[in-house]
Amino acid sequence: MERLTTLHLRDNQLETLDGLSPNMKCLQYQNVRGNAILEENALKSLALVSKTLRALVFTDHPLVESTDYRLSVLMLLTQLERIDKDPVSPEEVAQAKERIKELKEEMSGP
Repeated sequence: MERLTTLHLRDNQLETLDGLSPNMKCLQYQNVRGNAILEENALKSLALVSKTLRALVFTDHPLVESTDYRLSVLMLLTQLERIDKDPVSPEEVAQAKERIKELKEEMSGP
């Protein structure tokens, strides 16, 4: 799957994204809309995909209704240009980077 550029997993009742692989080195567009992802932990699998990912469609999940998933996704993939067909704003990227910095400071402690 090293040359895969587009991945459509829409409406498959997926509860996790565990099948994503760091070998997906050319992935630019991923659609996981309409699945059954409930836990924010499932987003961590997104960090495994290549840093070439530019667009992610993630709507229609229970998780979308309960969290600020855009921020969570951007914290893992700051290079994204679009989430759910909407452009990522520079302000969103800055907020994600600031949150990453805060979390690192919290983990390093006083």
